[in-house]
Amino acid sequence: MSIESNREPKYQRKPMPEKVEYFLIISHEECVDLMERDVLCPYCGFRLHRVFSDAQGHLRVKCPKCKGTAILSLAYFRTQKGYGALKARHPEIEY
Repeated sequence: MSIESNREPKYQRKPMPEKVEYFLIISHEECVDLMERDVLCPYCGFRLHRVFSDAQGHLRVKCPKCKGTAILSLAYFRTQKGYGALKARHPEIEY
């Protein structure tokens, strides 16, 4: 008995336009050197999003765990995991 199935996949993607593919490649190259940080729910601490260090603006979020909704300014929620340890290991670099 063969494991392969003759069914079509559930979802078929359209081919990506060249312009969109080009923008995706550029976006990836721009974020290679950036650090990522977690945005946590202000009510229960559940991780809502992971954003890059250059992200700015506001997010309207709804926590899937506690169902709380909030508008978060990324300027006020800037904690990065391991950032203090990185600064301690490399005091000569200004962050």
